Amino acid sequence: MKTIDRLLKVIGYPLDEVSSDGSSVLLRVDGREVRVSDRRGSPVLSFSLGNPSDEGLRQLATFAMGRMLREEATLAWDPEVRELILWQAVPVSATDELVRRAFEVFCASCDWWSERSQETVETIPETMIRP
Repeated sequence: MKTIDRLLKVIGYPLDEVSSDGSSVLLRVDGREVRVSDRRGSPVLSFSLGNPSDEGLRQLATFAMGRMLREEATLAWDPEVRELILWQAVPVSATDELVRRAFEVFCASCDWWSERSQETVETIPETMIRP
């Protein structure tokens, strides 16, 4: 939990509002829930996008490559909970400033992906990169 405690301190998250399940913590950020876990000393951020329809999943997958070129967050399927998630590992060696920046950028990514997951199939965002 040292890694998680460091992240919480760096981002200034109120400790009395932290919800923990023992191996990870759930943070409320801008009305969304971001999970922070520790993987070999590195904080891993994750955000659930739910279980989209097959068509919704195909649409979201078309955005993934372009977003990977733009940000560190990665779209993935979590087989344990059977949900689409956005996740990002923060390097162990990251300075406090880099940890804070990674968390901020990840939260912005959560906003972007959440908006895309709620759009209709016909809508194409202006920042989409197509091959």
